[in-house]
Amino acid sequence: MTEFNIDTTANDIVKVFGRHAAGKTFVVTGPSAGGLGATAAIALASASPKRIILAGRTQSKALPTIDEISKASNGKTIATFVEVDLSSLASVRAAVPKIREAAPDGIDSLLNNAGIMAPREFKKSVDGVEEQFAANHLGHFLLTNLLISDIAKVKGVVANVTSRAWALTDPNYDDVNFGDGKTYNGWIGYARSKIANIHFSVALAKRVKKLGIAVFAVDPGMALESNLIKTSGVDDAWFAEGFRIASERNNGVPPTQPVISLQQGAASGTLALLNPALRESSGSYIEESQIADDKIASYAKDPVISEKLWEVSEKLIGEKFTI
Repeated sequence: MTEFNIDTTANDIVKVFGRHAAGKTFVVTGPSAGGLGATAAIALASASPKRIILAGRTQSKALPTIDEISKASNGKTIATFVEVDLSSLASVRAAVPKIREAAPDGIDSLLNNAGIMAPREFKKSVDGVEEQFAANHLGHFLLTNLLISDIAKVKGVVANVTSRAWALTDPNYDDVNFGDGKTYNGWIGYARSKIANIHFSVALAKRVKKLGIAVFAVDPGMALESNLIKTSGVDDAWFAEGFRIASERNNGVPPTQPVISLQQGAASGTLALLNPALRESSGSYIEESQIADDKIASYAKDPVISEKLWEVSEKLIGEKFTI
């Protein structure tokens, strides 16, 4: 059996499990060139799946990814772009029928990858929700729920991209807007949204088990070359502030997280989508291409807190989702 670790790349995963991509349809959010989503999509394309649907805000930023998918698959994979702003619930709702039209046979894998990281200033989405919680969690919560029947049709997989930033704070779903911004800190907001990715995975896995759907929270690691850092405007000084908060949470000890490549960062998500043996571990957290539930704090995977997140998410959206 092949052993995977922090050095494993998305291409390594595809070499081992690529046969499971044959004839499949993948949906990837956040597909801009130079990002983790694009890297995963291109790696998947090398196994020549049937379709890869790229869901993002700006088509021009995804065009290089589409070109690379065509090259990697020798033109065998259909690559389609669907416009969606995950921070807008209306945009998510508008995108769903377009995704469904592009995936008439169902969705085998949904990689919820899009996100923003630690903006300094407090800002609300068009729906009145703190922008990181909106884009990193709430939009994906709605998108996934609206596509559940399409995923269930083929007993697919959902992978929610989280981050080790979950460790920066405790969850607080009673005040997702930081007292209307009064207590806002960009890194704490990012951490809360990343904890939400894990809690969502736990709550969703419980609901969709009967449908044959597997769900995972995947941590890409610290891939500093990712577009996430560039587009979020995180400079060295602000990055240092994140490390300061992390050190305070760890009794003054700075975190020791190695810097990795985009290929390494995309490996865990690719593994979740392609390795059928992981399905029995649905609801788990994957880090460094391994199941790593023992590496996260109990509060980050607490089923009661996960249910609280589900209820708060439904309230913010104004709709209940019974699966």
